[in-house]
Amino acid sequence: MRPARSLAAALADSPAAGLLHKLERWRRIADIIAHDAERIAPDFNAHDPRACELREDELILNARSAAQAAKLRQGLPGLLKLLHHQGAQVCQIRVRVQPTPTGYPGQASATPTVAPITPPLPPSAAQGAASMARELVETLPDSPLKTQVQALQRALRKRLNR
Repeated sequence: MRPARSLAAALADSPAAGLLHKLERWRRIADIIAHDAERIAPDFNAHDPRACELREDELILNARSAAQAAKLRQGLPGLLKLLHHQGAQVCQIRVRVQPTPTGYPGQASATPTVAPITPPLPPSAAQGAASMARELVETLPDSPLKTQVQALQRALRKRLNR
């Protein structure tokens, strides 16, 4: 009978060992830059799995907006210097804007959402928009766009019936 091994020891000998090593390296780098990156771009979270990618000796920071990317780019020399002082093997840091996740093309949402119309519309403008939405619904083929126009049409109807 084999003696019991710890989970860490079993995983270290498994095919997942390389992946676990990469995950630990990513965590260490995220820990090193987290404080400074948040100071540079306050809404950037280095511990978010989508925020940082590690490819060999290159670190890729995925910003959520162009403004956040610009702030991070300004702080790259300091972040790279910090990583080198901590002994992390990163030769280059790149920043890119990561688009927000969306569904697959052609996949309509089960419950379409339409942003509320906040500025007050004159009744004639709301009637014109409702008329245009009705015409679009009649001419568009079944598609996610048609679903969204139908939701817009319902919202305009509600607005006109107030």
